[in-house]
Amino acid sequence: IVTDFFANIAKVMRHEFAPLIPQLVPHLLDVISRQDGATFDYKADDDDDGTGVRMPFLDDADADAAVEAEDGLEEWVDTNDEEDDDDLQGHAIVQVRTAVMNLKKAAIVALGNAAEFTDGAIEKCLVKALETIKSTVNYFHHEIRERSAVVLQQLVHAACVAYGGDQRNECYRGQIGLAAAAAATMRKEPRAIQWLKGDPNARLANPQLQAYVDECVALLIRLLIEDTSKSVVAHACEALGDILVDVGPAILLSMAPPDPSVNNGAPRRFLESILDSILNLARGSASCQTLLNGDEDDEALRAAIPGAAQDDDDDDDHDNVLMDNVSDLCGAVARTAGGLIGLDPAVAIFQAFSKYVMPARSVLDRAMAIGCYAELCYELPPELAAARHFATLLPLFSQACADSHPNIKRNGAFGLGSLFVVAPTQASPHLNDALTTLYPLLEKADNAPEECKAAEMAAADNAVASMCRIAISNKAEAPIDQVLGVVLPRLPLLEDPGENKTVFEALLFLLNENHPALANHGDQLKRAFRGVTARSKIDDPDVASAVSRAAAQLMTSTPQYNPSLVP
Repeated sequence: IVTDFFANIAKVMRHEFAPLIPQLVPHLLDVISRQDGATFDYKADDDDDGTGVRMPFLDDADADAAVEAEDGLEEWVDTNDEEDDDDLQGHAIVQVRTAVMNLKKAAIVALGNAAEFTDGAIEKCLVKALETIKSTVNYFHHEIRERSAVVLQQLVHAACVAYGGDQRNECYRGQIGLAAAAAATMRKEPRAIQWLKGDPNARLANPQLQAYVDECVALLIRLLIEDTSKSVVAHACEALGDILVDVGPAILLSMAPPDPSVNNGAPRRFLESILDSILNLARGSASCQTLLNGDEDDEALRAAIPGAAQDDDDDDDHDNVLMDNVSDLCGAVARTAGGLIGLDPAVAIFQAFSKYVMPARSVLDRAMAIGCYAELCYELPPELAAARHFATLLPLFSQACADSHPNIKRNGAFGLGSLFVVAPTQASPHLNDALTTLYPLLEKADNAPEECKAAEMAAADNAVASMCRIAISNKAEAPIDQVLGVVLPRLPLLEDPGENKTVFEALLFLLNENHPALANHGDQLKRAFRGVTARSKIDDPDVASAVSRAAAQLMTSTPQYNPSLVP
Protein backbone atom coordinates (compact mmCIF):
# COMPACT_ATOMS: atom_id res chain seq x y z
CA ILE A 1 0.00 0.00 0.00
CA VAL A 2 2.82 2.40 0.90
CA THR A 3 4.60 1.64 -2.37
CA ASP A 4 1.42 2.30 -4.34
CA PHE A 5 1.07 5.60 -2.51
CA PHE A 6 4.52 6.76 -3.59
CA ALA A 7 3.87 5.59 -7.17
CA ASN A 8 0.76 7.77 -7.35
CA ILE A 9 2.12 10.77 -5.46
CA ALA A 10 5.15 10.98 -7.78
CA LYS A 11 2.78 11.57 -10.71
CA VAL A 12 0.99 14.33 -8.82
CA MET A 13 3.95 16.14 -7.21
CA ARG A 14 6.32 15.82 -10.19
CA HIS A 15 9.48 17.95 -9.56
CA GLU A 16 8.34 18.62 -5.99
CA PHE A 17 8.80 14.89 -5.35
CA ALA A 18 12.57 15.26 -5.88
CA PRO A 19 13.57 15.65 -2.19
CA LEU A 20 12.14 12.19 -1.45
CA ILE A 21 14.11 10.40 -4.17
CA PRO A 22 17.47 9.98 -2.31
CA GLN A 23 15.76 8.03 0.46
CA LEU A 24 13.00 6.32 -1.50
CA VAL A 25 14.77 4.96 -4.58
CA PRO A 26 17.49 2.95 -2.75
CA HIS A 27 14.73 1.31 -0.73
CA LEU A 28 12.77 0.48 -3.90
CA LEU A 29 15.86 -1.01 -5.53
CA ASP A 30 16.46 -3.12 -2.43
CA VAL A 31 12.91 -4.45 -2.56
CA ILE A 32 13.20 -5.20 -6.28
CA SER A 33 16.43 -7.13 -5.67
CA ARG A 34 15.06 -9.30 -2.88
CA GLN A 35 14.96 -13.05 -3.23
CA ASP A 36 11.36 -14.22 -3.31
CA GLY A 37 11.90 -17.84 -4.26
CA ALA A 38 14.25 -20.72 -3.50
CA THR A 39 15.07 -24.16 -4.82
CA PHE A 40 15.76 -27.12 -2.59
CA ASP A 41 17.14 -30.54 -3.61
CA TYR A 42 14.97 -32.96 -1.64
CA LYS A 43 16.57 -35.93 0.11
CA ALA A 44 14.89 -38.62 2.11
CA ASP A 45 16.34 -37.44 5.44
CA ASP A 46 15.21 -33.83 4.98
CA ASP A 47 11.90 -34.61 6.69
CA ASP A 48 12.97 -36.84 9.56
CA ASP A 49 10.62 -35.17 12.04
CA GLY A 50 7.61 -35.47 9.70
CA THR A 51 6.73 -31.79 9.94
CA GLY A 52 7.49 -30.88 6.34
CA VAL A 53 10.31 -29.09 4.61
CA ARG A 54 10.85 -25.37 5.00
CA MET A 55 13.10 -23.90 2.36
CA PRO A 56 15.45 -21.06 3.29
CA PHE A 57 15.34 -17.66 1.60
CA LEU A 58 18.39 -15.51 1.09
CA ASP A 59 16.55 -12.51 2.54
CA ASP A 60 14.63 -14.52 5.09
CA ALA A 61 13.88 -11.72 7.55
CA ASP A 62 12.65 -9.33 4.89
CA ALA A 63 10.69 -12.05 3.14
CA ASP A 64 9.01 -13.13 6.36
CA ALA A 65 8.05 -9.55 7.14
CA ALA A 66 6.47 -9.10 3.72
CA VAL A 67 4.61 -12.40 3.91
CA GLU A 68 3.31 -11.74 7.40
CA ALA A 69 2.25 -8.22 6.46
CA GLU A 70 0.21 -9.37 3.49
CA ASP A 71 -0.90 -12.90 4.32
CA GLY A 72 -0.41 -13.21 8.08
CA LEU A 73 1.18 -16.61 7.68
CA GLU A 74 4.32 -18.32 6.47
CA GLU A 75 4.59 -20.53 3.41
CA TRP A 76 5.47 -24.19 3.96
CA VAL A 77 5.93 -27.13 1.65
CA ASP A 78 3.71 -29.91 2.90
CA THR A 79 5.56 -33.23 2.66
CA ASN A 80 3.80 -35.09 5.47
CA ASP A 81 2.52 -37.78 3.14
CA GLU A 82 5.13 -40.54 2.91
CA GLU A 83 4.03 -41.40 -0.62
CA ASP A 84 4.61 -37.79 -1.63
CA ASP A 85 8.02 -37.94 0.05
CA ASP A 86 9.00 -40.84 -2.18
CA ASP A 87 7.90 -38.89 -5.26
CA LEU A 88 10.03 -35.91 -4.22
CA GLN A 89 13.28 -37.83 -3.78
CA GLY A 90 15.87 -36.83 -6.34
CA HIS A 91 13.88 -33.78 -7.46
CA ALA A 92 14.16 -30.07 -6.79
CA ILE A 93 11.41 -28.17 -4.98
CA VAL A 94 10.68 -24.60 -6.00
CA GLN A 95 8.95 -22.35 -3.52
CA VAL A 96 7.78 -18.80 -4.31
CA ARG A 97 6.51 -16.27 -1.82
CA THR A 98 3.92 -14.38 -3.79
CA ALA A 99 3.69 -11.61 -1.21
CA VAL A 100 7.30 -10.65 -1.90
CA MET A 101 6.72 -10.93 -5.64
CA ASN A 102 3.75 -8.54 -5.40
CA LEU A 103 5.84 -6.14 -3.35
CA LYS A 104 8.57 -6.34 -6.00
CA LYS A 105 6.05 -5.49 -8.72
CA ALA A 106 4.74 -2.49 -6.78
CA ALA A 107 8.30 -1.26 -6.21
CA ILE A 108 9.05 -1.43 -9.95
CA VAL A 109 5.94 0.67 -10.66
CA ALA A 110 6.97 3.24 -8.04
CA LEU A 111 10.51 3.36 -9.44
CA GLY A 112 9.17 3.97 -12.94
CA ASN A 113 6.90 6.80 -11.87
CA ALA A 114 9.67 8.42 -9.86
CA ALA A 115 11.78 8.31 -13.02
CA GLU A 116 9.20 9.48 -15.55
CA PHE A 117 7.38 12.26 -13.74
CA THR A 118 10.08 14.10 -11.75
CA ASP A 119 11.81 15.89 -14.64
CA GLY A 120 15.13 14.02 -14.32
CA ALA A 121 15.48 14.33 -10.55
CA ILE A 122 16.33 10.61 -10.35
CA GLU A 123 19.56 11.18 -12.31
CA LYS A 124 21.97 9.96 -9.59
CA CYS A 125 20.12 6.64 -9.30
CA LEU A 126 19.79 5.86 -13.01
CA VAL A 127 22.81 3.54 -13.33
CA LYS A 128 21.93 1.51 -10.24
CA ALA A 129 18.29 1.35 -11.34
CA LEU A 130 19.22 -0.12 -14.73
CA GLU A 131 21.56 -2.65 -13.15
CA THR A 132 18.69 -3.78 -10.91
CA ILE A 133 16.14 -3.99 -13.72
CA LYS A 134 18.50 -6.14 -15.79
CA SER A 135 17.79 -8.98 -13.38
CA THR A 136 14.01 -8.56 -13.43
CA VAL A 137 13.92 -8.63 -17.25
CA ASN A 138 14.81 -12.34 -16.87
CA TYR A 139 12.38 -12.96 -14.01
CA PHE A 140 10.35 -16.18 -14.18
CA HIS A 141 6.92 -14.53 -13.77
CA HIS A 142 5.51 -12.62 -16.72
CA GLU A 143 4.00 -9.78 -14.66
CA ILE A 144 7.43 -8.77 -13.38
CA ARG A 145 8.89 -8.89 -16.89
CA GLU A 146 5.97 -6.76 -18.14
CA ARG A 147 6.64 -4.07 -15.54
CA SER A 148 10.36 -4.28 -16.29
CA ALA A 149 9.67 -3.46 -19.95
CA VAL A 150 7.62 -0.43 -18.94
CA VAL A 151 10.21 0.86 -16.48
CA LEU A 152 12.97 0.65 -19.10
CA GLN A 153 11.07 3.23 -21.15
CA GLN A 154 10.61 5.40 -18.06
CA LEU A 155 14.32 5.23 -17.24
CA VAL A 156 15.16 6.31 -20.81
CA HIS A 157 12.86 9.31 -20.46
CA ALA A 158 14.44 10.30 -17.15
CA ALA A 159 17.97 9.90 -18.52
CA CYS A 160 17.22 12.07 -21.56
CA VAL A 161 15.62 14.79 -19.44
CA ALA A 162 18.54 14.74 -17.00
CA TYR A 163 21.43 14.54 -19.49
CA GLY A 164 20.01 15.54 -22.88
CA GLY A 165 21.46 19.07 -22.70
CA ASP A 166 20.46 21.39 -25.53
CA GLN A 167 18.83 18.53 -27.41
CA ARG A 168 16.06 18.42 -24.84
CA ASN A 169 12.58 19.67 -25.48
CA GLU A 170 12.22 23.34 -24.56
CA CYS A 171 9.86 22.59 -21.69
CA TYR A 172 12.68 20.68 -19.94
CA ARG A 173 15.21 23.48 -20.48
CA GLY A 174 13.09 26.30 -19.14
CA GLN A 175 11.89 27.13 -15.69
CA ILE A 176 10.72 24.36 -13.38
CA GLY A 177 7.10 23.45 -13.94
CA LEU A 178 6.98 24.00 -17.71
CA ALA A 179 6.99 20.25 -18.36
CA ALA A 180 4.06 19.77 -15.99
CA ALA A 181 2.11 22.49 -17.78
CA ALA A 182 2.91 20.94 -21.16
CA ALA A 183 1.88 17.49 -19.90
CA ALA A 184 -1.44 18.89 -18.71
CA THR A 185 -2.08 20.47 -22.11
CA MET A 186 -1.01 17.43 -24.14
CA ARG A 187 -2.48 14.89 -21.68
CA LYS A 188 0.82 12.99 -21.85
CA GLU A 189 4.48 13.57 -21.09
CA PRO A 190 6.21 15.85 -23.62
CA ARG A 191 8.88 14.12 -25.68
CA ALA A 192 12.28 14.40 -24.01
CA ILE A 193 14.41 15.09 -27.10
CA GLN A 194 13.82 17.38 -30.06
CA TRP A 195 14.29 15.41 -33.28
CA LEU A 196 13.57 15.40 -37.00
CA LYS A 197 11.91 12.47 -38.74
CA GLY A 198 14.28 10.52 -40.94
CA ASP A 199 17.41 12.44 -39.85
CA PRO A 200 20.27 10.25 -41.19
CA ASN A 201 22.77 11.83 -38.79
CA ALA A 202 20.68 11.64 -35.63
CA ARG A 203 22.73 10.98 -32.53
CA LEU A 204 22.52 11.93 -28.87
CA ALA A 205 25.31 14.41 -28.19
CA ASN A 206 26.12 12.93 -24.79
CA PRO A 207 27.90 9.59 -25.46
CA GLN A 208 27.15 8.26 -21.97
CA LEU A 209 23.47 9.02 -22.48
CA GLN A 210 23.49 7.31 -25.89
CA ALA A 211 25.11 4.23 -24.35
CA TYR A 212 22.55 4.15 -21.52
CA VAL A 213 19.61 4.45 -23.90
CA ASP A 214 21.09 1.85 -26.24
CA GLU A 215 21.38 -0.62 -23.37
CA CYS A 216 17.71 -0.16 -22.45
CA VAL A 217 16.62 -0.54 -26.07
CA ALA A 218 18.72 -3.69 -26.50
CA LEU A 219 16.97 -5.28 -23.51
CA LEU A 220 13.55 -4.50 -24.98
CA ILE A 221 14.49 -5.89 -28.38
CA ARG A 222 15.71 -9.04 -26.68
CA LEU A 223 12.27 -9.41 -25.11
CA LEU A 224 10.67 -9.09 -28.55
CA ILE A 225 12.89 -11.81 -29.92
CA GLU A 226 13.20 -14.27 -27.04
CA ASP A 227 10.34 -13.90 -24.58
CA THR A 228 7.66 -16.61 -24.77
CA SER A 229 4.88 -14.55 -23.15
CA LYS A 230 2.65 -12.59 -25.53
CA SER A 231 1.76 -10.09 -22.81
CA VAL A 232 5.44 -9.37 -22.12
CA VAL A 233 6.15 -8.85 -25.82
CA ALA A 234 3.09 -6.57 -26.07
CA HIS A 235 4.46 -4.41 -23.23
CA ALA A 236 7.91 -4.39 -24.82
CA CYS A 237 6.40 -3.20 -28.13
CA GLU A 238 4.59 -0.39 -26.35
CA ALA A 239 7.71 0.62 -24.43
CA LEU A 240 9.84 0.67 -27.60
CA GLY A 241 7.25 2.77 -29.40
CA ASP A 242 7.22 5.29 -26.56
CA ILE A 243 11.02 5.47 -26.57
CA LEU A 244 11.07 6.13 -30.31
CA VAL A 245 8.61 9.01 -29.96
CA ASP A 246 10.58 10.31 -26.96
CA VAL A 247 14.10 10.14 -28.43
CA GLY A 248 13.62 9.90 -32.19
CA PRO A 249 15.80 8.33 -34.90
CA ALA A 250 18.95 8.52 -32.75
CA ILE A 251 17.76 5.17 -31.36
CA LEU A 252 17.21 3.52 -34.73
CA LEU A 253 20.67 4.41 -36.05
CA SER A 254 22.58 2.94 -33.09
CA MET A 255 24.30 -0.37 -33.64
CA ALA A 256 22.66 -3.40 -32.09
CA PRO A 257 24.67 -6.00 -30.15
CA PRO A 258 26.01 -8.71 -32.52
CA ASP A 259 23.63 -11.64 -33.03
CA PRO A 260 25.35 -14.76 -34.42
CA SER A 261 21.99 -16.12 -35.61
CA VAL A 262 21.44 -13.16 -37.98
CA ASN A 263 23.74 -12.59 -40.98
CA ASN A 264 26.55 -14.46 -39.20
CA GLY A 265 26.68 -11.77 -36.54
CA ALA A 266 27.32 -8.94 -39.01
CA PRO A 267 26.83 -5.45 -37.52
CA ARG A 268 23.40 -3.91 -37.99
CA ARG A 269 21.36 -1.06 -36.60
CA PHE A 270 18.52 -1.18 -34.09
CA LEU A 271 16.27 -0.16 -37.01
CA GLU A 272 16.85 -3.49 -38.76
CA SER A 273 16.47 -5.44 -35.50
CA ILE A 274 13.13 -3.79 -34.72
CA LEU A 275 11.83 -4.20 -38.27
CA ASP A 276 12.74 -7.90 -38.25
CA SER A 277 10.91 -8.33 -34.95
CA ILE A 278 7.82 -6.56 -36.32
CA LEU A 279 7.84 -8.80 -39.40
CA ASN A 280 8.23 -11.97 -37.32
CA LEU A 281 5.35 -10.94 -35.07
CA ALA A 282 3.12 -9.98 -38.01
CA ARG A 283 3.85 -13.35 -39.64
CA GLY A 284 3.18 -15.22 -36.40
CA SER A 285 6.67 -16.68 -36.20
CA ALA A 286 8.03 -14.96 -33.07
CA SER A 287 9.02 -17.00 -30.02
CA CYS A 288 5.90 -15.97 -28.11
CA GLN A 289 3.70 -17.22 -30.98
CA THR A 290 5.38 -20.57 -31.69
CA LEU A 291 5.18 -22.61 -28.51
CA LEU A 292 7.35 -25.70 -28.93
CA ASN A 293 8.17 -24.58 -32.47
CA GLY A 294 5.08 -25.52 -34.40
CA ASP A 295 1.32 -25.90 -34.59
CA GLU A 296 1.48 -29.69 -34.31
CA ASP A 297 3.46 -29.42 -31.10
CA ASP A 298 1.01 -26.80 -29.84
CA GLU A 299 -1.91 -29.17 -30.50
CA ALA A 300 -0.10 -32.02 -28.81
CA LEU A 301 0.57 -29.86 -25.79
CA ARG A 302 -3.05 -28.70 -25.60
CA ALA A 303 -4.20 -32.32 -25.74
CA ALA A 304 -1.81 -33.25 -22.95
CA ILE A 305 -2.90 -30.41 -20.64
CA PRO A 306 -6.37 -30.80 -19.10
CA GLY A 307 -8.53 -27.76 -19.79
CA ALA A 308 -6.12 -26.26 -22.31
CA ALA A 309 -8.73 -26.25 -25.06
CA GLN A 310 -10.91 -23.93 -23.00
CA ASP A 311 -8.23 -21.23 -23.12
CA ASP A 312 -8.49 -20.50 -26.85
CA ASP A 313 -10.58 -17.37 -26.31
CA ASP A 314 -8.02 -16.04 -23.86
CA ASP A 315 -5.28 -16.68 -26.44
CA ASP A 316 -7.26 -14.71 -29.01
CA ASP A 317 -7.55 -11.81 -26.57
CA HIS A 318 -3.81 -11.89 -25.99
CA ASP A 319 -3.22 -12.00 -29.75
CA ASN A 320 -5.39 -8.94 -30.22
CA VAL A 321 -3.54 -6.95 -27.57
CA LEU A 322 -0.20 -8.12 -28.92
CA MET A 323 -0.96 -7.31 -32.55
CA ASP A 324 -2.43 -3.90 -31.68
CA ASN A 325 0.86 -3.06 -29.97
CA VAL A 326 2.89 -4.48 -32.86
CA SER A 327 0.90 -2.24 -35.21
CA ASP A 328 1.49 0.77 -32.95
CA LEU A 329 5.23 0.02 -32.86
CA CYS A 330 5.23 -0.17 -36.66
CA GLY A 331 3.62 3.27 -36.76
CA ALA A 332 6.15 4.66 -34.28
CA VAL A 333 9.03 3.40 -36.44
CA ALA A 334 7.49 5.05 -39.51
CA ARG A 335 6.91 8.28 -37.57
CA THR A 336 10.55 8.53 -36.53
CA ALA A 337 12.45 6.80 -39.36
CA GLY A 338 10.48 8.03 -42.36
CA GLY A 339 12.43 7.17 -45.50
CA LEU A 340 15.22 5.52 -43.49
CA ILE A 341 13.09 2.38 -43.44
CA GLY A 342 13.90 1.70 -47.09
CA LEU A 343 11.85 0.16 -49.88
CA ASP A 344 12.32 -3.57 -49.25
CA PRO A 345 11.35 -3.47 -45.53
CA ALA A 346 8.37 -1.22 -46.33
CA VAL A 347 7.12 -3.66 -48.97
CA ALA A 348 7.66 -6.56 -46.57
CA ILE A 349 5.60 -4.84 -43.86
CA PHE A 350 2.68 -4.24 -46.24
CA GLN A 351 2.82 -7.88 -47.31
CA ALA A 352 3.05 -9.19 -43.73
CA PHE A 353 -0.04 -7.27 -42.57
CA SER A 354 -2.07 -8.03 -45.72
CA LYS A 355 -3.60 -11.22 -44.30
CA TYR A 356 -5.23 -9.24 -41.50
CA VAL A 357 -7.38 -7.11 -43.83
CA MET A 358 -9.11 -10.11 -45.40
CA PRO A 359 -12.91 -10.14 -44.93
CA ALA A 360 -12.71 -13.48 -43.12
CA ARG A 361 -10.56 -12.01 -40.34
CA SER A 362 -12.04 -10.67 -37.12
CA VAL A 363 -13.16 -7.07 -36.74
CA LEU A 364 -10.20 -6.40 -34.43
CA ASP A 365 -7.71 -7.80 -36.94
CA ARG A 366 -9.10 -5.75 -39.82
CA ALA A 367 -9.27 -2.55 -37.78
CA MET A 368 -5.69 -3.06 -36.64
CA ALA A 369 -4.31 -3.70 -40.12
CA ILE A 370 -6.22 -0.85 -41.79
CA GLY A 371 -5.02 1.49 -39.04
CA CYS A 372 -1.45 0.31 -39.59
CA TYR A 373 -1.69 0.90 -43.35
CA ALA A 374 -3.16 4.37 -42.74
CA GLU A 375 -0.32 5.27 -40.38
CA LEU A 376 2.29 4.03 -42.84
CA CYS A 377 0.70 6.06 -45.64
CA TYR A 378 0.70 9.20 -43.55
CA GLU A 379 4.24 8.88 -42.17
CA LEU A 380 6.30 7.30 -44.96
CA PRO A 381 7.43 8.96 -48.19
CA PRO A 382 4.87 8.38 -50.98
CA GLU A 383 7.22 6.15 -52.97
CA LEU A 384 7.31 3.71 -50.03
CA ALA A 385 3.60 3.61 -49.21
CA ALA A 386 0.79 5.91 -50.38
CA ALA A 387 1.81 6.36 -54.03
CA ARG A 388 3.32 2.89 -54.43
CA HIS A 389 0.21 1.08 -53.17
CA PHE A 390 -2.39 3.69 -54.15
CA ALA A 391 -4.38 1.41 -56.46
CA THR A 392 -4.83 -1.08 -53.63
CA LEU A 393 -5.25 1.31 -50.73
CA LEU A 394 -7.86 3.66 -52.18
CA PRO A 395 -10.55 0.96 -52.55
CA LEU A 396 -9.47 -0.64 -49.26
CA PHE A 397 -9.92 2.58 -47.28
CA SER A 398 -13.13 3.50 -49.13
CA GLN A 399 -14.66 0.10 -48.37
CA ALA A 400 -13.56 0.42 -44.75
CA CYS A 401 -15.48 3.70 -44.47
CA ALA A 402 -18.65 1.80 -45.39
CA ASP A 403 -18.06 -0.99 -42.87
CA SER A 404 -20.59 -1.64 -40.12
CA HIS A 405 -17.98 -1.50 -37.33
CA PRO A 406 -17.03 2.02 -36.17
CA ASN A 407 -13.36 1.21 -35.47
CA ILE A 408 -12.87 0.02 -39.04
CA LYS A 409 -14.66 3.11 -40.37
CA ARG A 410 -12.53 5.33 -38.15
CA ASN A 411 -9.25 3.91 -39.44
CA GLY A 412 -10.52 3.85 -43.01
CA ALA A 413 -11.40 7.55 -42.79
CA PHE A 414 -7.92 8.40 -41.52
CA GLY A 415 -6.33 6.36 -44.29
CA LEU A 416 -8.46 7.97 -46.99
CA GLY A 417 -7.46 11.46 -45.88
CA SER A 418 -3.81 10.42 -45.66
CA LEU A 419 -3.74 9.41 -49.33
CA PHE A 420 -4.75 12.93 -50.36
CA VAL A 421 -2.09 14.52 -48.14
CA VAL A 422 0.82 12.31 -49.23
CA ALA A 423 -0.12 11.39 -52.81
CA PRO A 424 -2.19 14.37 -54.00
CA THR A 425 -1.44 13.91 -57.72
CA GLN A 426 -2.87 10.40 -57.78
CA ALA A 427 -5.67 11.20 -55.34
CA SER A 428 -7.01 14.46 -56.81
CA PRO A 429 -9.20 12.81 -59.50
CA HIS A 430 -11.01 10.98 -56.68
CA LEU A 431 -11.59 14.07 -54.50
CA ASN A 432 -15.38 14.34 -54.77
CA ASP A 433 -15.84 10.59 -54.46
CA ALA A 434 -13.78 10.60 -51.26
CA LEU A 435 -15.83 13.41 -49.70
CA THR A 436 -19.01 11.55 -50.66
CA THR A 437 -17.61 8.40 -49.02
CA LEU A 438 -16.86 10.22 -45.76
CA TYR A 439 -20.13 12.12 -45.34
CA PRO A 440 -22.27 9.08 -44.31
CA LEU A 441 -20.03 8.61 -41.26
CA LEU A 442 -21.33 11.94 -39.94
CA GLU A 443 -24.96 11.00 -40.58
CA LYS A 444 -24.44 7.62 -38.93
CA ALA A 445 -23.00 9.26 -35.81
CA ASP A 446 -25.85 11.77 -35.56
CA ASN A 447 -28.45 8.99 -35.66
CA ALA A 448 -26.57 6.32 -33.67
CA PRO A 449 -28.25 4.73 -30.62
CA GLU A 450 -26.84 5.69 -27.25
CA GLU A 451 -24.99 2.41 -26.68
CA CYS A 452 -22.73 2.93 -29.71
CA LYS A 453 -22.84 6.73 -29.91
CA ALA A 454 -19.29 7.30 -28.65
CA ALA A 455 -17.68 4.89 -31.12
CA GLU A 456 -19.64 6.33 -34.05
CA MET A 457 -18.78 9.89 -33.01
CA ALA A 458 -15.09 8.99 -32.89
CA ALA A 459 -15.36 7.67 -36.44
CA ALA A 460 -17.17 10.86 -37.46
CA ASP A 461 -14.42 13.01 -35.90
CA ASN A 462 -11.85 11.21 -38.04
CA ALA A 463 -14.07 11.74 -41.09
CA VAL A 464 -14.23 15.49 -40.34
CA ALA A 465 -10.44 15.69 -40.08
CA SER A 466 -10.04 13.75 -43.32
CA MET A 467 -12.47 16.08 -45.10
CA CYS A 468 -10.22 18.95 -44.09
CA ARG A 469 -7.11 17.12 -45.31
CA ILE A 470 -8.77 16.39 -48.64
CA ALA A 471 -10.02 19.96 -49.08
CA ILE A 472 -6.63 21.53 -48.31
CA SER A 473 -4.80 19.07 -50.59
CA ASN A 474 -6.47 20.66 -53.63
CA LYS A 475 -8.14 23.96 -52.77
CA ALA A 476 -8.74 24.82 -56.41
CA GLU A 477 -10.91 21.75 -57.00
CA ALA A 478 -12.35 21.11 -53.56
CA PRO A 479 -15.80 22.51 -52.63
CA ILE A 480 -14.39 24.48 -49.69
CA ASP A 481 -17.68 26.25 -48.98
CA GLN A 482 -19.57 22.96 -48.68
CA VAL A 483 -16.85 21.37 -46.56
CA LEU A 484 -16.92 24.31 -44.14
CA GLY A 485 -20.70 24.05 -43.95
CA VAL A 486 -20.39 20.43 -42.84
CA VAL A 487 -17.34 20.75 -40.59
CA LEU A 488 -17.81 23.99 -38.63
CA PRO A 489 -21.06 23.07 -36.81
CA ARG A 490 -19.33 19.97 -35.39
CA LEU A 491 -16.44 21.85 -33.78
CA PRO A 492 -14.72 21.41 -31.46
CA LEU A 493 -14.40 17.65 -31.87
CA LEU A 494 -14.98 16.01 -28.50
CA GLU A 495 -14.87 12.24 -28.94
CA ASP A 496 -11.46 12.19 -30.66
CA PRO A 497 -10.03 15.58 -29.63
CA GLY A 498 -6.64 14.75 -31.14
CA GLU A 499 -8.18 15.45 -34.56
CA ASN A 500 -8.82 19.10 -33.60
CA LYS A 501 -5.21 19.89 -34.45
CA THR A 502 -5.70 18.79 -38.07
CA VAL A 503 -9.01 20.63 -38.46
CA PHE A 504 -7.84 23.93 -37.00
CA GLU A 505 -4.56 23.83 -38.91
CA ALA A 506 -6.70 23.68 -42.05
CA LEU A 507 -8.83 26.60 -40.86
CA LEU A 508 -5.73 28.63 -40.02
CA PHE A 509 -4.42 27.85 -43.50
CA LEU A 510 -7.61 29.22 -45.04
CA LEU A 511 -7.38 32.31 -42.84
CA ASN A 512 -3.79 32.75 -43.93
CA GLU A 513 -4.92 32.79 -47.56
CA ASN A 514 -7.97 34.92 -46.79
CA HIS A 515 -10.06 32.33 -48.61
CA PRO A 516 -13.33 33.83 -49.88
CA ALA A 517 -15.42 30.89 -48.57
CA LEU A 518 -14.74 31.98 -44.98
CA ALA A 519 -16.91 35.07 -45.37
CA ASN A 520 -20.02 32.88 -45.64
CA HIS A 521 -19.35 31.20 -42.30
CA GLY A 522 -18.22 34.03 -40.02
CA ASP A 523 -20.45 33.26 -37.03
CA GLN A 524 -19.79 29.53 -37.10
CA LEU A 525 -16.06 30.17 -37.48
CA LYS A 526 -16.05 32.41 -34.40
CA ARG A 527 -18.05 29.86 -32.43
CA ALA A 528 -15.67 27.06 -33.40
CA PHE A 529 -12.50 28.97 -32.42
CA ARG A 530 -14.06 30.18 -29.20
CA GLY A 531 -15.23 26.68 -28.29
CA VAL A 532 -11.95 24.89 -28.87
CA THR A 533 -10.04 27.60 -26.96
CA ALA A 534 -12.39 27.47 -23.98
CA ARG A 535 -12.21 23.66 -23.79
CA SER A 536 -8.42 23.43 -24.41
CA LYS A 537 -9.00 20.66 -26.95
CA ILE A 538 -5.80 21.05 -29.01
CA ASP A 539 -2.84 19.05 -27.74
CA ASP A 540 -0.14 20.82 -29.78
CA PRO A 541 1.06 23.93 -27.88
CA ASP A 542 2.08 25.83 -31.05
CA VAL A 543 -1.22 25.21 -32.82
CA ALA A 544 -3.16 25.95 -29.62
CA SER A 545 -1.37 29.30 -29.30
CA ALA A 546 -2.10 30.21 -32.93
CA VAL A 547 -5.77 29.23 -32.50
CA SER A 548 -6.00 31.36 -29.36
CA ARG A 549 -4.64 34.40 -31.23
CA ALA A 550 -7.01 33.78 -34.12
CA ALA A 551 -9.96 33.47 -31.76
CA ALA A 552 -9.12 36.83 -30.18
CA GLN A 553 -9.00 38.54 -33.56
CA LEU A 554 -12.15 36.85 -34.88
CA MET A 555 -14.12 38.22 -31.95
CA THR A 556 -13.44 41.77 -33.17
CA SER A 557 -13.36 41.49 -36.96
CA THR A 558 -14.48 39.57 -39.99
CA PRO A 559 -12.31 36.63 -41.09
CA GLN A 560 -9.22 37.93 -42.88
CA TYR A 561 -5.53 37.32 -43.28
CA ASN A 562 -3.17 38.08 -40.43
CA PRO A 563 0.36 36.59 -40.49
CA SER A 564 0.45 36.37 -36.69
CA LEU A 565 -2.29 33.74 -36.79
CA VAL A 566 -0.13 31.13 -38.49
CA PRO A 567 1.99 28.92 -36.19
